[in-house]
Amino acid sequence: MKKLFLAVAALCAAGFTANTFAQAQNFEGFALSAATGYQNYQTKNDSWTPTSLSMETINNYGAPLWLGGEYTWSMSDKYTLGFGIETNALSTSEGSWALRGSTSAGTTKVTSMTNLYVKPGMVLDKDSLIYVKLGYTSGKWTGSDGSSDTSTGFSIGLGYRQDFSKTLFGFGEFNSFSGKTLDETGTGVTYKSTTTGTNLLVGVGYRF
Repeated sequence: MKKLFLAVAALCAAGFTANTFAQAQNFEGFALSAATGYQNYQTKNDSWTPTSLSMETINNYGAPLWLGGEYTWSMSDKYTLGFGIETNALSTSEGSWALRGSTSAGTTKVTSMTNLYVKPGMVLDKDSLIYVKLGYTSGKWTGSDGSSDTSTGFSIGLGYRQDFSKTLFGFGEFNSFSGKTLDETGTGVTYKSTTTGTNLLVGVGYRF
């Protein structure tokens, strides 16, 4: 009887492990996604040369449309790892600026943003998981005067994914971004910019 009990227990344990691993495998594969929501960026311009110049913080916000593709692997019985790239197809609102110490003024907006990321996940059950999203982000700011700056930095986020079928899933996530820009104009003006931002997104994806 004892041997039978041990055999049954071993089979149950093996079945549980296989089933849990199968749950992680449920999320494997290549997927395309689209997400929207709300995002905002604040750009602080400092370290001016000449030092007589200064500028207030520029605020940009709006509803994004992030389009992306990623591949996810099952790493163990309960963990996944994804790699992907996404880009925002919509511009933000225009943020006003005025350069103190000069007559220059205008507006600027974020016209493009691209994020290359890695996404470790933990399986909750066969249809859902939570994940951390770590990215390297590059954005382009375009001014009303025709000028443009590029800000690069890093992002970190937390998300939840819910599968509705073998191919269709939904997700929600919160991300935070921090980046820097070094701009040198042709007029001898040099300044450093620090940009921070957040977004709250909901989206859908299709797994192939």
